[in-house]
Amino acid sequence: MKRDIRELQFKSIAGWRGDSMVCPQAFGGDVFAGCSMGCWWCFCREMEQGLYNRYYNGWSRELVRPCDPEDFRRLFDSAFGSDKETNNWEIKCLRYGLPFNMGSKAEIFCAEDFEHNVVEKVLRIFLEYHVPVIFETKTHFAGIPRYLDIIRELKSAVIVSIMGGSDTLNYKLEPGSPPASSRWKFVEEMNRKGIWTGVRWEPILMGINSAEDVLEGYAEMARRTGARHVSFYNYRTSNYKLAQAEFEKRGHDYLKLLENNLDENWAPVGKKFFEILRRHGVRASSPDFVNFPFDSSCESCCGVDGLFKPYQFTYQHACQIIKERGSVCWGDMEAVPFKNPEAYARMRAGWNGGKGSGGYFSLKDSPEIKVVDQDENGFNIYAAVDSKLEHSPGIGLGLL
Repeated sequence: MKRDIRELQFKSIAGWRGDSMVCPQAFGGDVFAGCSMGCWWCFCREMEQGLYNRYYNGWSRELVRPCDPEDFRRLFDSAFGSDKETNNWEIKCLRYGLPFNMGSKAEIFCAEDFEHNVVEKVLRIFLEYHVPVIFETKTHFAGIPRYLDIIRELKSAVIVSIMGGSDTLNYKLEPGSPPASSRWKFVEEMNRKGIWTGVRWEPILMGINSAEDVLEGYAEMARRTGARHVSFYNYRTSNYKLAQAEFEKRGHDYLKLLENNLDENWAPVGKKFFEILRRHGVRASSPDFVNFPFDSSCESCCGVDGLFKPYQFTYQHACQIIKERGSVCWGDMEAVPFKNPEAYARMRAGWNGGKGSGGYFSLKDSPEIKVVDQDENGFNIYAAVDSKLEHSPGIGLGLL
């Protein structure tokens, strides 16, 4: 008999995202399971719907379950209460000093916390153990004094999720979220108070909110509110059938969206957005290293370069090495001191692309990157397509 998920406390407070080869902020977790922001296109809710309905009763897209704040204390005690060797990757991340990315799958500062009252307790535990944190949020509730007073004392950054377009359009896309205009005002207020605050637009829905005037308006708001950085990405799904039903019952042509989302259609829009943001003097980055390997302002797609200890075993870091040195070889990635073991195995196997990549993208997939040689172990050496660099014994490509 299936258990009722509403009776189970949320325990998965920390983890490591599988996309860590493209996300330097893969270490993190959530205070709540589930989210009531109403974003019907959200791939996280699609994933939960497919998983939880298979094993549990009682799940719905509006279900929000709180954690036990003391689970964070137990985790931090395990990390900092002794120097005993461990294979626990979350503990290693904490000891290394990586920031904890909080809120990437569920809203932290949600209305449900007025009932459960767990967020303030969690923040105080982070402050007690001096754990740096990146907050990702769709609301302006982080500005409430009981939260803000602690955030001011933390080593932290805030990234506010705001989609482009009018409040009316955004209400149709994320009906449970505060108006975009309220979130932009929150960004301005936070930066005025000296708290590093950037914005994220994810996803850009091609053909729905991707018109050039929408891109221009977004860049202007980022400039006007002092947003420290803009991160953006296009649409993705974890369940095409569920996604198609959600889009089409709201009158959207889902197959047309997928066609617009193809690289040949998405890449020119992303390039245009980078150009617009640069013109407005706004730093911007995207985790899409395949289409934009050299466009990003920062190695971190969140824009937090220099704020926290970096995690550099990513393809963004490889692209940065190409920008700085002209080329990158596998030895450069081997030299990165802190590497997730599973990500290391995947990147090593897929460095040359092709069948060894296991379905993951590699530098070889980017139309702006070329193979210039191989090292003595058969690993590709990459450079920019428009680079005049060609391998010769005198160039010093860092062969293994």
